[in-house]
Amino acid sequence: MFDLNAYLHRLHYEGDIQPNLATLKALHSLHLKHIPYENLDIMQGLSCNLEPEALFEKMILRKRGGFCYELNGLFACLLRKMGFSCEIVSARIHQADGTVGEEFDHALLIVSLEEKWIADVGNARWFHQPLCLHCETSQADAGRNYQVIPYNGGYLLLLEGAEGDQVPQYQFTECPRKLTDFQPMCDYKWTSPQSRFTQDRICSRVTEQGRIMLYGRRFLKWKGWEREERVLESGSESEFEKLLWEYFGLTVTRE
Repeated sequence: MFDLNAYLHRLHYEGDIQPNLATLKALHSLHLKHIPYENLDIMQGLSCNLEPEALFEKMILRKRGGFCYELNGLFACLLRKMGFSCEIVSARIHQADGTVGEEFDHALLIVSLEEKWIADVGNARWFHQPLCLHCETSQADAGRNYQVIPYNGGYLLLLEGAEGDQVPQYQFTECPRKLTDFQPMCDYKWTSPQSRFTQDRICSRVTEQGRIMLYGRRFLKWKGWEREERVLESGSESEFEKLLWEYFGLTVTRE
């Protein structure tokens, strides 16, 4: 059963619950801080379930995280429960090598208020607060600048790089989708040897300073474009588990 109060408690949210822009911004920021982006179930060989009840049980009751389909799927349930008009849409991620992912590569949300806003709590590496969909200028967020431009009948999200260049992040349309539409791509990413999610453990979340991430044997911290990296002791599982608990509030599932 979906428990609104339990969800808001998980986010440490104590503000207004009216479906307005201020509420959306606060929820979005807190979601990225308190519910990590992680693939621990994938690395443990556990099954995936995108049903809302299963997502709520995993991320709210058991205080786990998830990856984009799980995180944005559950966030859509929260927003709708609070009275927001919200649609899940498909995005195709632009990779650093110039390739572009297939349809349903990523899930994000479009929230309709007086204006339309992009909400995306499905990966801590992007914007911390919603972006205005129809805005002709760049939008500053957490020390970086983003711009949403018309592209191929839809939109393209651009990030201003450290050198001032415009780097494509993902392209999308406003075509509404159901979370079940993402299931085949989710299954592929969850199980395929070619999927980056099956290569090593990932855990990331937003902090007051920027972002932190555990990736395999590396612990990374970002503040704006500045990055610190620490390599964990080779073979030190205890150090990984200590950092996982201390910085993300998670423990490794053992099956």
